[in-house]
Amino acid sequence: MPALNKRQTRKQVYRNKIVLKSTFEILQIDRGKTIFVPRVAGYTIIVKSTFVVEIMNRNSDKKVSIALCTYNGERFLQEQLESIAVQTVVPFELVICDDVSSDSTREILEKFATNANFPVRLYFNSENLGFVKNFEKAISLCSGEIIFLSDQDDVWRADKLEVMQKYFSDPKVGMAFSNAAIIDADGVRTGEFLWDAAYFTPKLRQLFLRGDAYQALYQKPIVSGCTMAFDRKWWKNISPLPKDIPAIHDAWIALMTSLYSEVIAIDEPLIEYRLHPQQSASLYRRDIPVHELVAKTHTGEKKQQYQKHLIQLQVIRERIQQEAEFIAPEKRDYLLKLMIEHEQHLHTRIDIPQNILARYGVVLKELRTGRYGRFSNGIKSAVADLLKRPT
Repeated sequence: MPALNKRQTRKQVYRNKIVLKSTFEILQIDRGKTIFVPRVAGYTIIVKSTFVVEIMNRNSDKKVSIALCTYNGERFLQEQLESIAVQTVVPFELVICDDVSSDSTREILEKFATNANFPVRLYFNSENLGFVKNFEKAISLCSGEIIFLSDQDDVWRADKLEVMQKYFSDPKVGMAFSNAAIIDADGVRTGEFLWDAAYFTPKLRQLFLRGDAYQALYQKPIVSGCTMAFDRKWWKNISPLPKDIPAIHDAWIALMTSLYSEVIAIDEPLIEYRLHPQQSASLYRRDIPVHELVAKTHTGEKKQQYQKHLIQLQVIRERIQQEAEFIAPEKRDYLLKLMIEHEQHLHTRIDIPQNILARYGVVLKELRTGRYGRFSNGIKSAVADLLKRPT
């Protein structure tokens, strides 16, 4: 705990209360209470008795930046900003990039920036970048060592920064993410949690526990950006975010960071994740029935998806090869081998035979490899391929 000189603080006793005078503001605290006061530069004031005051520095050595992107967010933005303002750890900065909003978003941001007790840096785009490139811009403008991503429509738990920040004291940790409680447009909890909606199964969680997060993150886009924080030193390796890839920024950041460092999964709902019709993206996914999968094969939609996915695999492979010196050989070799299998599976599904007997043989062979389970929707995808209408 850092020493405080007389010029920094002094205490006076008035009956059953202590008034702590700091260089930042005057606080009046009921005796015996423990409170968290962000306005005192990240210190927690614990009143132990009438004459004993303990000041604890709750900030780690690493500075925290928050990258927040907005676009026509007036309905929910204020609540999100307020949840950042009351964090038990004061952020080093809040960087906000607005993507040409046409509602009152700008006015809300400017008012908040004026009253905030930490630096708020506002950037208003001259043209719409889209949410992926807008986040890339916001992240690039951050100067703190740990970068937290924030959406405009969620609500953070007051100790989110504090809980997540402590994991970065381990130099091997490059990213951490948490669970989230799902709320509706009115802010009412649905009783569901984001990890369940994202199919973050116990089997996938075990991969994180044994240090193989990259394997889980390759299989499924588990991490939502609004629950994520990562070490800025890896941003130069992660960026630029690829353009020709059917994935969003958080999935890319999570996968690439897991190749360079350890990833911590925090099983606490540190935010309330809002589901509403206007949001840009959602991790909330439903179980697709077989008849819909079959319909997509009939329309050719699935074939287009497979071709896009092949492009994604090529982009990932090229980045892994470019960054080989920073990636552990066992991670690199595992993923490159897995991607070969993935590509073979996609080509098999693209080139499924028209002849029904030949098709049965191909599908059964592919089932035996286990690739339908690893790279598609298991038996449902196999059935969809079997029932595909000849062209």
